[in-house]
Amino acid sequence: MDNVKLFRIDYRLLHWQTGVLWQQAIGATMILVVGDEIANSPMRKSTIKMAAPKTVRTEIVTVQKAADFLNGPKAGRFIIELLVENTTDALELVQKVPTLRSVNAALMKTMPGKRLLTKYLAVSDQDIENFKKMMELGVSVECYTVPGEKAVNITKYIG
Repeated sequence: MDNVKLFRIDYRLLHWQTGVLWQQAIGATMILVVGDEIANSPMRKSTIKMAAPKTVRTEIVTVQKAADFLNGPKAGRFIIELLVENTTDALELVQKVPTLRSVNAALMKTMPGKRLLTKYLAVSDQDIENFKKMMELGVSVECYTVPGEKAVNITKYIG
């Protein structure tokens, strides 16, 4: 999908890098924050909305609602920055929206059961499987955090 200029996995979701730096770099007119847990949590939605830039439309929706929107005609009206917090939501979107061809694996937090692949990417075995499934679907998975940083294909880290 040509109008999705950034599809990013970032556990922080909306923060300075995604709300200002990336939004300006890609000229996003919509920030689409996607995740069933997030969309169904009034407190998380409220916090994200407070962090959202006032000059850009920000929507917080379930994976299915995002897929329906991205596959429909209204998505073409926007330049979209697409944010998810985990590989499970990213994989589900890739499976439901066949025009998504690239994922930016940016920031995944350290927690029990995860190991560091890079300074900013902590992954579980399930995350690695999800990345492999995305690549099997022809999706490029690259690691970078800010505009202008050299993208590194995830295969460098997971084979």
